[in-house]
Amino acid sequence: MARIKRDIDDWLAEQREGAEHATKIEMHEMNEEFWFLIRRGDSLARLPAVEGGRFIVRHLRLARDLVVVYTSERDELRIYENPPAKRKNSGKSSAKG
Repeated sequence: MARIKRDIDDWLAEQREGAEHATKIEMHEMNEEFWFLIRRGDSLARLPAVEGGRFIVRHLRLARDLVVVYTSERDELRIYENPPAKRKNSGKSSAKG
């Protein structure tokens, strides 16, 4: 489990999605499946706030949860994300004319 955490943390740092290495993984076995709850930091966010009658901007990294389910019987891996990740724009338009 420690190796998986290290690999995820390293990948997130490479993707500029956080160098905190704060990933947390829990594993649960249910109905012959292995469920992994992976909690990690999301992209850096800037949120406007009011503090003491002044408008300020808070910079923070919200938590994001992933649930990964492995079914050995079907050799199947399912990944659920909450909330769904914002996809990075590739710069290409997908509009059809």
